[in-house]
Amino acid sequence: MCKLIIVDDEPNVISGIKSVIDWECNGIDVCATANNGQDALDIIRRVHPDIALMDIKMPNMTGLELLQVINENGLKVKVIFLSGYDDFDYARLALRYGACDYLLKPCMPEEILKAVLNAKEIVEKDKRIEFAVIRDRNLIESSVSSASKNINVVLKTALDYIHENYSKDLNLKLVADKVFITSGYLSLLFKKELDINFVDYLNKYRIEMSKKLLADLKYKTYEVAYKVGFKDEKYFSQIFKKCTNLTPREFRNSMQ
Repeated sequence: MCKLIIVDDEPNVISGIKSVIDWECNGIDVCATANNGQDALDIIRRVHPDIALMDIKMPNMTGLELLQVINENGLKVKVIFLSGYDDFDYARLALRYGACDYLLKPCMPEEILKAVLNAKEIVEKDKRIEFAVIRDRNLIESSVSSASKNINVVLKTALDYIHENYSKDLNLKLVADKVFITSGYLSLLFKKELDINFVDYLNKYRIEMSKKLLADLKYKTYEVAYKVGFKDEKYFSQIFKKCTNLTPREFRNSMQ
């Protein structure tokens, strides 16, 4: 179930929202409530709710201020604002700061439920994406780890350098120079210890790192390509297809 926190400085609003909607039937657990922004922040840090339904104007810390702190601290909670202010500037700021929705009081229960369920869908999608990315990364690390049990120490150093700098302009000679061996010897180590050549290994690692970025719709394909070290979008797409049997667009669509 998705965890929901309700934040409002009017206790009757909180009790009304809790009682008028059958949250459990809709897969929502109202895990906490708060009467002001500061208390809400403390609870969010401790309980880690998925969704926060909160008033935009509150004592101690406004809803907008709380959302800024949430963003600055990387807290993973989707925010829906309730407001008695029919003010375009409030709505614009709320959406700019990353709010999922902005509802005007008084709200019908159906409106509130719809907004929360939309946020729940986003939460579940993000969790699916995070699981796929973690799984793929673990597969890479597992294969590297098993191969590294008896691996040459120099090769391990080279792999660490690649993992830390894959987004940069790398080539065999540059990496070989970093670990103080010849490019020919490093190439031999890749083929002997990992059964793969340098370029293929680097490309596969970059493709795995690109998957999380592709899942985020704010990045265009060419931006993802550059962020993981490819200079050419077309080449990136070719390598992605070779490694995954999907184009970047097909992969992105499969995650929606």
